[in-house]
Amino acid sequence: QMLKVEAGIEAESGEPQFPQVSGFSGSSATQEPITLQRILNVQHVNAVENGSTIPFGHKGITVVYGENGSGKSSYARILKRACRARDSKEPIHQNVFDEDEIGPATATIKIADCGIGDIELPWTDGVASDDRLASVTVFDSKCARVIVDENNEAVYIPYGCQVFDSLVNLVQDLRVRLQKEKPAPEELSDPNIVAGTKAAKFLTQLSRNTKPQEIVDATTWTDDLNSELSKALVAIAGSQSKEVLEKSRRLKLVANRTVDLSTAINESIVVLSENTVTKLDKQRDAIISAEKALKLAAETDLQDEPLPAGSSNEWRLLYEAAREYSTKVANPDQAFPPIGPNALCVLCQQALSDDAQHRMQRFRKFMEDKSKESLQTAENARKISINLIRNLQPPRVQDFGNVLEELVPGDKKTTEKTLMLISTERERMIDLASKGEKIDVAAIFQSPSAILTKLKTKLTTLAEQAEKDADPASLKQFELIRDQLTSRKSLHHMKSKIESYVKQKQHEYKYARCIEGISTRPISQRSKEIISAVLSPQLRGDLQVELENLDAAHLPLNVKLTGREGGARHQLMLDSAKQISLSEVLSEGEHCVVAIAGFLAELGGAPVMSPIVLDDPVSSLDHRYSRHIAKRLVEEAKNRQVIVFTHNIAFLVEIEKLCVGVDLVVQTVKRIGTVPGYCMEGLPWEAMGVKPRLNHLDGLINEAAKIHDIVDEEYNKEAAIIYGLLRETWEAFVERELLNQIVKRHDIDVQTLRLMEVEVTDDDCVRVYAGMGKCSTWMTGHDKSHELSISRPAPNEIREDILELRKILGEMGKRRKATRESRNAKLAPKTPELG
Repeated sequence: QMLKVEAGIEAESGEPQFPQVSGFSGSSATQEPITLQRILNVQHVNAVENGSTIPFGHKGITVVYGENGSGKSSYARILKRACRARDSKEPIHQNVFDEDEIGPATATIKIADCGIGDIELPWTDGVASDDRLASVTVFDSKCARVIVDENNEAVYIPYGCQVFDSLVNLVQDLRVRLQKEKPAPEELSDPNIVAGTKAAKFLTQLSRNTKPQEIVDATTWTDDLNSELSKALVAIAGSQSKEVLEKSRRLKLVANRTVDLSTAINESIVVLSENTVTKLDKQRDAIISAEKALKLAAETDLQDEPLPAGSSNEWRLLYEAAREYSTKVANPDQAFPPIGPNALCVLCQQALSDDAQHRMQRFRKFMEDKSKESLQTAENARKISINLIRNLQPPRVQDFGNVLEELVPGDKKTTEKTLMLISTERERMIDLASKGEKIDVAAIFQSPSAILTKLKTKLTTLAEQAEKDADPASLKQFELIRDQLTSRKSLHHMKSKIESYVKQKQHEYKYARCIEGISTRPISQRSKEIISAVLSPQLRGDLQVELENLDAAHLPLNVKLTGREGGARHQLMLDSAKQISLSEVLSEGEHCVVAIAGFLAELGGAPVMSPIVLDDPVSSLDHRYSRHIAKRLVEEAKNRQVIVFTHNIAFLVEIEKLCVGVDLVVQTVKRIGTVPGYCMEGLPWEAMGVKPRLNHLDGLINEAAKIHDIVDEEYNKEAAIIYGLLRETWEAFVERELLNQIVKRHDIDVQTLRLMEVEVTDDDCVRVYAGMGKCSTWMTGHDKSHELSISRPAPNEIREDILELRKILGEMGKRRKATRESRNAKLAPKTPELG
């Protein structure tokens, strides 16, 4: 709209909308940090149940864990959209399995604002969210400031500076849109306006600068002009010269038609010539010879066969059908005909004797004889020759009557005779050739070309003489007047079109000015200034520190300023003798580490300690980098709220292990049945300790007990599930308690010092074996398990089985302490007796 207004183009209604402060993720609208407390009342977000909620720890680090398809990403996308993350293009669909789902995705985001208190902010997908949410900084692989651009170069884009790329894309898009909107008026023309007249010259000179008065002057039509035109037309109509010129035009037309007639006759004579007849007869003889050869082959090969007519077309069709059935269906792995002791006839389905097999082979030899191919070739050649005659369109007397009328009687008769002879001979040759009969040369054509050439010369001379005999002086004068006035009258009828055309040309010029005024150069210059200022020595240093924190110090980076349309680029290069692009040497994981380092480095320069949200930050990383990133995020959680979404349970376990003195909240997002997005506080089952698992099992058996005496089948299902989970709890007990986490799942370390507390007795083995064995009997999916139709133990018995594990768990603490003290005593230096 601004571009159009400046160029004088009438713009659409409404005022241009300008970006505001805090329009981008990470830019705070306030100097006070906020805290993300909860997402609640989720509506129409993928398949997450409407009304769902997920809370976050108000400080420290919150880890939201969820397996693939659990709904975890749905909550992450809400935050990315609401907090205006750099990449928020991932669509949020409604539940595609629910026909009643309508309306955009919505939710309420509860925050704590230090200046005000707890606030619930509404969010609707596609509508600008509250500015305070923009202070939350979001990271995922698509929001990274270190990216591989379209030139496959690793570049660094300071946070928020992607606006320059967006602005360049916008400007380029505007240029394309303006080009499409730009009028392209077609040049005006009218067949009634004679070239060279004033009206024609006026039309060609129309432009955006044509004045309205000039249009009026050129298109005005008066009664006097109409009277003058009438006089000129009357004078031309009465001119004898006009009749003479019309006669000359007609003579020239007939002269040209004599050439067409002569050409058509000569082309027909060539097609119907003796050469064509000879060729057809030779082709006929070739067919006869081929037929004799084929007949001879049949008599030779099939003369002793029990059935006659072996060379007929019926036999040929039968043979081809039998061969196709045999090679495609009955005997696809054998040639045709099949031979051997078990060969069957494909026609009668009976065994073929040796004699029958030999007969079939003789029949095949006949059917595939070379003489058949020769016959087909000869027949095709003859068809081509006959079609050449069929396609001939000989000239007809009625088509060239005006030419024949100009000939003298003798020449006219000769020419008509030739035309009739051509037509008759064509029909005779087609008839004989179609019947396969011999064609003799019957017609000797006499071409009238000399006659027609002489006639053309005569008519041309008469036409030229007629023009010389006319006196065109006065006629020419009246024709000039007529042309000028008829053209002006036509221009008069075009007045509205002319006015519209001039307006369109003016509009076209304004659009051209508008397009010329669009340039990316000012954006490039401003981008260079700002990015150069942002990428300060401090930020460069912070970037290197963060690389060291993430164990990527072996990647010494150098930042090289480069330019391109729309903005500056800081290309990341390895600080080495060879200037090699980072993207050429970094692995996918190293690239991700560099991206996270850039993200963390910029946090140090932010004026407000607002929350950060990371979505699957270690999705492509190995355990070494994952551990260092976990350590760095826990360290950052000491100063700000950190929220991490992940499906990597090892990463979750690593964070849990490192959170010493740092608040940790774990939310597990699960799918219940077909519905994802159910949020449960605490570690997922796979990461739970033994005691929390037992508490969970207590709750499950209490629920199952309610249906024990009501629905046996449902109770058996629930009891089987409980025994399956109890078996996994025994496994966790062995790992975490009995073996004291010397080796722990989802962990890469072997804790050898924990051996000091480990002692496995025979009684331990018996109790574990008994507990695991009973679980294997009553769960499902184990090879020792009973069918679900067999009643499971009653609730009290299951409670006793759970209690057994609780007892041994309670004993382990005292036993480990005693074991540790005993072994410490053995490791301590002995003191001999003194004195």
